Amino acid sequence: MGMMERMTTQETPVTSFPFARMDTLNLVLTLFCLGIPFGTLGISVILMVGLASAGKPGAAAAGAVLPGTICLMIVVLFACIWVFMRPSRFELSRGGLEIIWPGRSSMIPLADICGVEILTKADFSQRFGRGMRVGAGGLFGGFGLLMTTRGPTMSFYISRVDRFVLVSRVSARNLLVTPEDPERFVETLRGLTGARP
Repeated sequence: MGMMERMTTQETPVTSFPFARMDTLNLVLTLFCLGIPFGTLGISVILMVGLASAGKPGAAAAGAVLPGTICLMIVVLFACIWVFMRPSRFELSRGGLEIIWPGRSSMIPLADICGVEILTKADFSQRFGRGMRVGAGGLFGGFGLLMTTRGPTMSFYISRVDRFVLVSRVSARNLLVTPEDPERFVETLRGLTGARP
């Protein structure tokens, strides 16, 4: 699904860019993470069957409580990451850059954006050094704060590690994102703000 243009109720043109598809690394990590609840359930079932066949149905039921509770907690955590941390799309308009999650949204005014550019992984490493994530990672992408060894801490919402869009801000942390069609995203945002790299 590519970018879409629509009109708001104030007749302000809005260009929407979906969150980019995950690269192979993030897809593999996501599949691994999603397998954790199923593994926990599998252990719970094996434990219940083993105890029940040993003539201990009460112990079987009690033994299933802990793995079942852990599984439920993992599923709730994963759902919270999907709803509140993984963006579904980025919208550009004269109002600014809006990041939209299933459960919330955040608007960055155009006046607060002073630069926008595409960085490869090598570009990022050369300029900022290594990064350490504070937040969620490995499930659906990486989200939260990124502390770098040679630069400032930045907010980030990425689904790929090969190319990023860096949005430089005046009064807040810079933003690292991975919208689908990053070239068009950068072109559109530069057209709205007059910002340059």
